[in-house]
Amino acid sequence: MEQLAFSDVTDLCQFMQQRLSYTNQQQRKQAALNGFWWKTSAETLRDGHGFCYDLAAFALHHLPSSLLPQAKLLLVVWGDFGNQSNAGHFVCTFKIQKSFYSIDNGRLKGPFTFSALLQSASRSNQVIVYKWLLLRDVSYHISYKEMAKFICD
Repeated sequence: MEQLAFSDVTDLCQFMQQRLSYTNQQQRKQAALNGFWWKTSAETLRDGHGFCYDLAAFALHHLPSSLLPQAKLLLVVWGDFGNQSNAGHFVCTFKIQKSFYSIDNGRLKGPFTFSALLQSASRSNQVIVYKWLLLRDVSYHISYKEMAKFICD
């Protein structure tokens, strides 16, 4: 597996946009066999695609070290997350001074206030709950259904 190092967040996002994509319908059928489990960064890179949780974790894993102290995953939920598709969304976030930024499926967004970050991450859906996760909280190889544990904690 190739070693990846990015000089800055723009470099990381450019790589993601060129080499990784959101899972398409054919790939979704294959992912269903694994219960739509959360892939490691290496698995996402190998496959060249992932769901929002795979892509957000890939971004968090590869952020330049200068941003890591402020970096987290953000899960926003607006539906029956874990049971219903399109009921929530993961983005990688970081803060610079008082502004929030997100990497949303490989796209850099921001600067945001906190409320604007929630609105962007939820695609303007009414947020029921949100949860911050650190890299150490990522539970690779759990299924989408099992990810509901994050909103129950």
